[in-house]
This record gives sequence, structure tokens and C-alpha cells, in this order.
Amino acid sequence: MFIKNKCSIIASILLFWISSVYGQELYYFTDKDSIQLGVKSTTEIIVPLGRHKITYEIDFSKPISSPIFELPGSLSKSSFATDNPAMPSTTVYNRKGKPLYYTLWFDNGSDYFSENLQRIIALDNGKIGFADEEGNIKISPNGTSQFHSTMVMQSYYAISKKNN
Repeated sequence: MFIKNKCSIIASILLFWISSVYGQELYYFTDKDSIQLGVKSTTEIIVPLGRHKITYEIDFSKPISSPIFELPGSLSKSSFATDNPAMPSTTVYNRKGKPLYYTLWFDNGSDYFSENLQRIIALDNGKIGFADEEGNIKISPNGTSQFHSTMVMQSYYAISKKNN
């Protein structure tokens, strides 16, 4: 009986924690006559105005439902090395407002997801890696070229298929 009650208490605490982290509704916001973009919950500002500008159409009435969200542009004050072809498109944040990585600029915006992976750029060194749709880095950013990222992705899938 004691073990059952203890498990119930632990489960309740775990559910409360999960709902407090992922359960809060997040919304994009701006101020009057501004092109600045931020993210807030009903109780706090998650990403303040001033870091990002609106560059595409956003529905401010819909809550952000995914575990991660993108905001246009990068946080970098300086450009990456000129010999690095990795150009950031958006900054990806977790629901607590922590910047995770940049998405790679491709075609007309962020790189597309393929096989549940998207090319990303490390915040600190501009190297290319891969993350999934949940924001988990699957292949650490350590390459700089398209050739490198293609070869890494092919190796990743070869290993994944071999292990399954």
C-alpha cells in the first residue's frame, strides 16, 4: 500500500512538472507599430523583443504547440567565417527560451526536414550538424560543407538501418 501511494505521489509530481514546462501556452507577440518579434506565455516573456524581426507572416492568435520554435535571423553580432558556406536562417529555441541552434539557410528560408532531420548550424562555431523535429541534436555540428553534411547523413542512415 505504501509503495502504491509513493508511486502515485511521484507520478503526480512528474505530471505537474511536465505540464508546467510543456503545458504553458506560448504565443508570438510584438508591440504596436513594431517589426520586432518575441515569444511570451500568459505569465512571462520567454524571448524578449529586440532580438528578432518579423520577416514572414505569423498568426499571433495561435499558440506555439511544438517543443521548439524558430524566430527569424541569428543572434550573432558578427558574420561567420567567409570560407564557411553555412548561413543561418532562423534561431531555434526551446520552450524555456534557450537558444539551441540556427537552421541552415536553404532555397528560400530554413532547410527542409528530410527523414526527420534538418541541417543546423552551431551557435558558437558555425559548424553544420543535424537535429530532429523535437530539437534533439542527432549529429553534432562539426562540418562546414554541403558535401560533409550529405556524407554524415548517409553514414547516419546506414548505421541506423544496420542497427534496426
